[in-house]
Amino acid sequence: MRRFLAVIFGKLTYSLIGLLKLGSGATWPGHIALKIYPQFVRSYRDKFSKVILVSGTNGKTTTAKLITKTFADSGFSVIYNPSGANLLNGIASSLVRSFPLFEKNIDGKPVGVFEVDEGALPMVCENLIPDGVLLLNLFRDQLDRYAELDMTAEKWLTALKKLPKSTKVILGADDPLVAFLGRELPLHVSYFGISSVETCDSEESGDSSRCPSCGADLKYSPKFYSHIGIWSCLKCKNHRPDLDYLGEVTKDSSLSLSEEGKIVLHDQKMPLSGFYNFENVTAAFSVCMQFGISPKIFSTALSTLSPAFGRQEEFLIEGKMVKILLSKNPTGFNENLKILHEVTCMGEILSRPYKKGKDVVLFVLNDGIADGRDVSWIWDVSSTLFQEVYKRYSIVVSGTRYLDMALRIKHATSENKINLSVYEKLNEGILRGLGGVGEGGTLYVIATYTAMLEVRKILVGRRIM
Repeated sequence: MRRFLAVIFGKLTYSLIGLLKLGSGATWPGHIALKIYPQFVRSYRDKFSKVILVSGTNGKTTTAKLITKTFADSGFSVIYNPSGANLLNGIASSLVRSFPLFEKNIDGKPVGVFEVDEGALPMVCENLIPDGVLLLNLFRDQLDRYAELDMTAEKWLTALKKLPKSTKVILGADDPLVAFLGRELPLHVSYFGISSVETCDSEESGDSSRCPSCGADLKYSPKFYSHIGIWSCLKCKNHRPDLDYLGEVTKDSSLSLSEEGKIVLHDQKMPLSGFYNFENVTAAFSVCMQFGISPKIFSTALSTLSPAFGRQEEFLIEGKMVKILLSKNPTGFNENLKILHEVTCMGEILSRPYKKGKDVVLFVLNDGIADGRDVSWIWDVSSTLFQEVYKRYSIVVSGTRYLDMALRIKHATSENKINLSVYEKLNEGILRGLGGVGEGGTLYVIATYTAMLEVRKILVGRRIM
């Protein structure tokens, strides 16, 4: 009875939000349902044929979307959380939206594919008892909420050890802290990672560049970005695990995918920019292969993949292109700045005819609860990349911490006077950015999480609620 009431009030909340155009209904319906019946999510576990969870600091929304699309293209009914609402209330909202009010109307058992906030993973595992768990990476993000990376990794390990031995765990081998979890898990563990035919060797400092076994400095041959790469420890001989799934980046930025040493898909064209998306695609491929999906169907799903919510999404506003790049921590910020001026994995800045007055970059820095109140992390973003963006683009700054962002850019340029357009009100910043875009140009929006939601609300009239 309590679940029935939870569904009724959850669906009423969802309908009311839609009627009043308050947002997409991605969190509040689930929040109401959980208030009425705390076991709401757990009670739906037996309605799924299988459940797959995707977690990590960066890339989980895009990766989960590709997995979802591949399963759907294979003929499965899939329930997922498309807008990135990845706490328990977001998953509950997906259940409210997707399942009918009366159980007799449920047609078959769907597959559940849910991206999960790294801090919420233990609770979600306890409620949904997944058949598969994909762990991508761990970067410093919202330290005032998550604390240090090894604490998150320890919580993950504790949660995973409680799962049935039949659970399939797929780990990102290029992240030493994530890969090390596999050594202590009594479960079926597989590893994915990438390699590159080019000599990639990032000089960026990483968030987890010490050996998780002995604490010594790690050696990379090479490092792709941050602390992600082919790593080894000279002291204790710990090294990147042998890969079950490999994505090989080719010279033309295609991706060849292998399973257990055999190339399954050759030269897959990437629909999304950014070197990190090679990792995301390889991760999604590994999950699909683990669950018996056809490589051909995966290839088709990849070729038609569109950007996930706020992750390289594009909008045509008043005849001008707007592209949103979610940037919520130093690693993601650096990688998105590289996209702006097409930096290769070697750090070489490619030449192309930039003209100020054609393309504009709008930086939006917020300090909402979902962003983390402490924004000092922007000082860990590469000054060199900031300098290159300043040289090549007109820049507008906004957000609740717009002055902090303006100061960070000024410090990076080392100039006494810099030409920035600074706006406290976001709508004015967006208007200024759009007004500065020349014919054929683009407004690139580099935004933290809550800032991204506000930008989307202004541009397309929808937000998460």
